[in-house]
Amino acid sequence: MKSPQTSVQAALKVVVVLLFMNKLAVADYLAINCGGLTYPDGSIPQYYDGVTYGPGPDYKPAGDHTDSAGINWRSDSFYSGTSTHVTDYRGINYANTNDQLTYRTERYGMDFYYSLNLPNGAYTVEMRFAETRFNSAGSRTFTISINGQQVESSLDIFARAGGQNVAYTSQYQASVSNGLLDIFFNSIVYEAKVDAIRVFSNGGGNPLPGPPSTISIAAGGSSDKYYKGGSTGATQSATYPNYRSGALFEYLLNLQNGDYVVQFAFVEPQFTSPGSRSFDVYIQNFKRISGYDIVAKGGSASNAVTVQRTVHVSNGLLRLKFQDAGSDAIVSGITVSPLSSSTGVQVAINCGAPLDVLSGLGIIFQKDVYNSGGNSAITKPYEVFLPFGGFWDDFLYTSARTGGAFSYSVPVPNGAYQVEMHFTETEGKQAGQRVFNVNVQGQSAIQNLDIVAATGGQLRPIVLTADATVSGGTLNIDFTNNAIVMALFIYPGLSGGSQTVISSPAAAPASSTVPSSAPSPGSAPSPGSAPSTGSAPSPGSAPSTGSAPSNGSAPSTGSATCPANGGGSAINCAGGCPAYSASNSVAVNCGGDDYVSTCGVRFLPDTTACNPGDTIPDGEPYCRTNIKGPAGGYSYFKPSTDPPITGTADPHIFESERIGFNTYFFRVDNGVYTVATYFAEISGSDPSIDVNAEGLRRFTLIFNDNPNSPNPNIDPFALAGDQKFKADPVQMAQIPVSNGVLKMQLFPTGIRDAPAIKGIWIRKTG
Repeated sequence: MKSPQTSVQAALKVVVVLLFMNKLAVADYLAINCGGLTYPDGSIPQYYDGVTYGPGPDYKPAGDHTDSAGINWRSDSFYSGTSTHVTDYRGINYANTNDQLTYRTERYGMDFYYSLNLPNGAYTVEMRFAETRFNSAGSRTFTISINGQQVESSLDIFARAGGQNVAYTSQYQASVSNGLLDIFFNSIVYEAKVDAIRVFSNGGGNPLPGPPSTISIAAGGSSDKYYKGGSTGATQSATYPNYRSGALFEYLLNLQNGDYVVQFAFVEPQFTSPGSRSFDVYIQNFKRISGYDIVAKGGSASNAVTVQRTVHVSNGLLRLKFQDAGSDAIVSGITVSPLSSSTGVQVAINCGAPLDVLSGLGIIFQKDVYNSGGNSAITKPYEVFLPFGGFWDDFLYTSARTGGAFSYSVPVPNGAYQVEMHFTETEGKQAGQRVFNVNVQGQSAIQNLDIVAATGGQLRPIVLTADATVSGGTLNIDFTNNAIVMALFIYPGLSGGSQTVISSPAAAPASSTVPSSAPSPGSAPSPGSAPSTGSAPSPGSAPSTGSAPSNGSAPSTGSATCPANGGGSAINCAGGCPAYSASNSVAVNCGGDDYVSTCGVRFLPDTTACNPGDTIPDGEPYCRTNIKGPAGGYSYFKPSTDPPITGTADPHIFESERIGFNTYFFRVDNGVYTVATYFAEISGSDPSIDVNAEGLRRFTLIFNDNPNSPNPNIDPFALAGDQKFKADPVQMAQIPVSNGVLKMQLFPTGIRDAPAIKGIWIRKTG
């Protein structure tokens, strides 16, 4: 238990530094200055540290700087923990260092982690400390563990450094074998702290990467990574052939800050009856999937079910925890991608409080606003139980809004949202003495909540979530029957709600090649062969009208009929082809084989995978990677027993597809390119995958990482006039290229079925 003075002065600094050395103007280090700046405010009580944290909702630590050695330090990231806080000390001159700014800010707490995604290999982990709070040995001691191995059993910074405000550095050796370096600080006397962590490869190695915006994990497979705990096994699913399971295991993912869709794929390798397995999934320490039963949801040993949730990442770290709720938890796939339908707006409210509070995940909960009715209830933070259980924010649960009936009316842009509500019992109520309801947007979200009964006691937090769709610019949350709420966090959600469940398609075909038996013209040649109509010129030549160009090329001036499904006024080959350059044209038959269209455009087979780092292999005009789902996504081929494709002179292009959240990279000259993309709905008749209505499959094309897409909300079924097996009108985009690569990504919009694309044709037009 801390005194008020201790709470203020204990704002010890934690600066974590991840170095990746700078060489010839190419940054090969990452330095993170952990903790961050705070801003004194005389109106705030000292037991709240008397500071504010900035506008929010994401905390901006403002720790970026370049030290005397030329190291560029970035602001704090990748942290989590129990009662973890930041502070800064200004006007102190630290001895034994030339870098005063690095030691000015710190992260401190009862216990906390830094979870870093790194390439496998051997590392030196250098940590930097200075004891700013205490002036005697024994006042602060704590342990440090790296990847579960304790490297400090009782670190006393004052004793090691030889005094107060003296910089001290210590180095430790560590090995990374699954992409995760996990550093754990645990208090013994007072609170643990750290000023900097520098991580570098023992062998020099390659630059350590910054966080990505997409991650795909095949859990339990040979490429499984970023996990703690659990064991692995095999399923009978071709799409998700492995799993990770256990009573408790985690995935710790480094990502850019922003709004994301997290998709979990579950396969049941052991049980065949509902009720045999039940488990929970926590996202950012809060339960988001409760008592999940794979078999009851339609899963089996060969058929996966997938569940999507949204999350906001505010400090570069996404924590996913799987815990048994009657039997071992299990997962076969995890994919994280940016939420393309995000409004980009988050609102965090510290209910009942007159001041802002910074959470342990780097979210600033602003003082109580947008409320009507009820009363404010405030408890000094160190007069209540600390730290409210594992991974809870003590400051966040010391105030509340309570009363017979009250509401929040929060102005937000129209769109889908997730409403996260934080509760705990701080007013001494027993089970049955406070039972209340919550409505969101006029719909029942929580019924008969008894916090004490749900958590097993007082001062034990629970976080519940609800979906909301805003169409009038205001999100309304109503509490009745003597409710109490400590905090609200509103962030973008999934269109249609977070309960989306998708049954995976049947096992992918053993071969990704379609037999070359399509009729001429426009036949499907065997790999490497020329089509039956027209001759195959030597590499680099421009064929005459109707001939098959060399790999990646196209007719130099166009032909009498349009390529594939045409473009603009030439849809369905009603007009001629536009002129284009053979050396700046690439077409891909997505999910399919080598094919030459009726007017001679060669569509390459969808078989070229990108190199590590998403680079195009030498000599190839394009490559494909996968940012969500199984590695490479999966191909689907329309069975011959299904209806034929209509609405196009080239049905073969529409008989195969690449499904998943894929990215295509094209090697091109700089300039402006016309990108034509081809779609049709060819899903099977199984109810779990049958797209027979609008809104079941909808996605957006993102070009060169620009979120302002010229092709948003593509719904192949709707584009075909609410029909299956009919080619859609071609989707066109004009994309400038300045770095020699055109990048196209397929992003979901939070509905049932994954993106699916039939063909791509890019050509230089400017």
